[in-house]
Amino acid sequence: MKLYSKNLALGLLGLMVITACDDINEVDRITVGKVEEHKMEAETKTVEVEGKTFVYTDQHNILIEDFTGWRCVNCPNMAAFLANNIEIIYPSVVVSLHPAANSLSNTDQVASRFSLSCTLADEIANTLAGSNIASSLSLPAVSIDQKPYNGQILQSGDTTTVYNSLRSLAYEQYYSYFIDMKDYANLAIHVNQESKGNYQLSTLILPGTYYDRSVRLQLWLLESGIVAYQSTQSGINREYVNNHVLRMAINGNQGEVFTIGDDYVMKSHTLSLEGTGYVAENCSVVAVRHFNPPAAALRLQEDLAYLHEIWNQPFLKGESSIPLPWGWDWDTRYHIHRKYGVKMRDLPTDDDLEFIRNISSRKSSISCLERLSERHINFSCAMPQYLDSEDKLWNFITEKDAAGIPFVLKTPWSSSGRGLLVSFTSTSNGLVVNNSLTLLMKQALGTINKMGGIMGEEWISDKVQDFAMLFYASDKDVRFIGYSLFDNDKSSFSTTYRQGYLLSNDKIVEKLSLTNDYLSSIAKAYENLLTEMLHPIFGKPWHLGYLGVDMLTYHDKTEDNAKPDLKVHPCVELNLRCTMGVVCRLWYDQHNSEGVFRISPMLSNRHFKAEFLPTT
Repeated sequence: MKLYSKNLALGLLGLMVITACDDINEVDRITVGKVEEHKMEAETKTVEVEGKTFVYTDQHNILIEDFTGWRCVNCPNMAAFLANNIEIIYPSVVVSLHPAANSLSNTDQVASRFSLSCTLADEIANTLAGSNIASSLSLPAVSIDQKPYNGQILQSGDTTTVYNSLRSLAYEQYYSYFIDMKDYANLAIHVNQESKGNYQLSTLILPGTYYDRSVRLQLWLLESGIVAYQSTQSGINREYVNNHVLRMAINGNQGEVFTIGDDYVMKSHTLSLEGTGYVAENCSVVAVRHFNPPAAALRLQEDLAYLHEIWNQPFLKGESSIPLPWGWDWDTRYHIHRKYGVKMRDLPTDDDLEFIRNISSRKSSISCLERLSERHINFSCAMPQYLDSEDKLWNFITEKDAAGIPFVLKTPWSSSGRGLLVSFTSTSNGLVVNNSLTLLMKQALGTINKMGGIMGEEWISDKVQDFAMLFYASDKDVRFIGYSLFDNDKSSFSTTYRQGYLLSNDKIVEKLSLTNDYLSSIAKAYENLLTEMLHPIFGKPWHLGYLGVDMLTYHDKTEDNAKPDLKVHPCVELNLRCTMGVVCRLWYDQHNSEGVFRISPMLSNRHFKAEFLPTT
């Protein structure tokens, strides 16, 4: 996630700072004022949006959450350590959190008098710990970028061991991971004082490298320069200065959720300090941006988490130190680093992930088909086209329409039957009618503007069977591991996965009615061409792992109405990740039991269900 801060009183004339974002479930970066005090500086940038000037920097800043309390005698030592050993070295911001339920933070008339505690601090503590810990949290407790160290996200105590852990974690977070982090969205804040104590806040969310992300925006108010009582190892300090204290959430403790696309998003909020006693000159507004996965995606991940055991046997048996995810991306890298403690140097770099993302584009099907042709693999399906301009799109659509050829337009990045625009629909009597070319153009142009292009392909209406060839990409090559046979949803012109068959490779070849020699020649060609394509990411501590190439068989009608030939489309889609077909293949190989594999849609209880059903 990402944080952004602006001083209310000085912000009208001062410098605005923005940082680079991270991946899933991660704390957004904060920068507050005076970046020049840090040893590491970043170039400032300016953007004009809707008559407002936003100034920001593309820089990773470390978020330090310091849980503290006025009765904690060791907390001043921690605050001094953070200022002299972290803040002075790395671009960073400390947020001082006083849990309301903690006896060291919120007790008797002293706490009531200075009102340093807030319930939001309790929520954050409980979220980091994964349990209701705010009331019993041992203070001081510090989190850096909400990352674990020695198995703990919160480093608690006033010991040399804790200080060394924080030093190591700050170093690792700044240098090993985030310095080249790809952004999901950038943040900036514009503050306008409408009257004394009343402010209009404009938060600008700029699209980053990855669009169509659901995000959650939180706006926090911090205050510095608060003089209050503080217990120390030598007694009570009645003039202790508290800085960057979390005061409130401006747009609710949970913030607000929206989607960032290919254009900026502007959010407006009002803030009133009247009656709060807060000093405007000492206050800052912090924008916090979290990646917010869709609820259905989170439920699917939770309900089907056990399936990873099927393709992760080497890791579970201790034969590999790095688990294989469903697929590699920035979010997954962070998850494995955080959950399993794998060092960032042993995980894909940003360049590696960018390479995987580019190859994962549907545009790669063109490259695969061209390379198959060079290897004398014959196929009769029309070559897909990558349409990256309005003229190319219009020419493709009108040409196919004039010839009466149904077609489909596919977004470069999506899967599982999503991101498709078809030139036809089914009616109640089963007839196929053309969709509006004008509507198709409008929708497809939006994809071109957002993603750079769109795939154009002729629709194969005489499909017989979906299947896939499955492979494993190690640290040196790609090898064929078998086939999968599956059905897509036939209720409409859809390519949504419905069920997979648990069968031996020989039985799948038999059901496809194709010769083993022909299929083996395609598999061998893919081993070679995929090894060539993926060569840049070989020789790494991590493996790309399982991947699949979706294919299909279809009837190729002849003009003389003779019996149609059975043909193969050898690359409908390249999936550089684990697939449902891989799950079926490995499950059958591990159990040697025929059947079907199905994943139910959301049931009435809003859960997903995966079933391996034996043949009846």
